[in-house]
Amino acid sequence: MMRHSTMLGAVIASCVFASSADAANGSWTSREICSAATAAYFFLHSPPVAVGTVAEWGVFRSEAGNTYDCRLDGKRVRFRWKNDRELMAGGAGFEVDGPVLRVQTDMGKRAYRMGASGWSEVE
Repeated sequence: MMRHSTMLGAVIASCVFASSADAANGSWTSREICSAATAAYFFLHSPPVAVGTVAEWGVFRSEAGNTYDCRLDGKRVRFRWKNDRELMAGGAGFEVDGPVLRVQTDMGKRAYRMGASGWSEVE
């Protein structure tokens, strides 16, 4: 039997990163914000796939097989990942304006638009 705190953490994480009809309506969910921000921060050429949650962190896998943990913290996206056995951490700012998400990293700003089939980068 799961302990209550463990069960509560799993429920909270699944709610935070659950798929939502809002994404289909052009609104950004926490999962979609993390997915696009992960692509921006790590220079990914295709959207990472959500593969689960750990505590309050969403876990995403890149096409190359790398995994990244992500969570929202106010107007910041927090990341953690392993690099040669070391735990690394970073973050980026973000803002949502209707269907448009802007992600500000140390290397620049990228914008994404949410549509019926998911998000795509805006030139």
